[in-house]
Amino acid sequence: MDIYETVETMPSESNLQMHVEGENLEGKLISKMVVMPMGDTGPGVERLERSGLLLRQENKKMLVDTVVFDSAAEKAGIDFDWEILSLQIPVLISLPSSGCTCRL
Repeated sequence: MDIYETVETMPSESNLQMHVEGENLEGKLISKMVVMPMGDTGPGVERLERSGLLLRQENKKMLVDTVVFDSAAEKAGIDFDWEILSLQIPVLISLPSSGCTCRL
């Protein structure tokens, strides 16, 4: 999983859903899904930084290096040193007969 490439290909104003896991301040293991707005298009690293999330890779794991104060990442409840386990991005499909674009 290359999170930067995935985020870079996402449409403008879409949401990234991530399964994250790590310890809280009390030492309890937290595992949850979070939703982060990705804003305007651009390089993946920049989109993540604009949402308040700076990452680092260690031993094939993608870890949270920094969460910016009062950012979308902090509001989603992500914390320092948590691991990103998986990503889910919405898929848009167009239904030509109805003229409708649907999000799956």
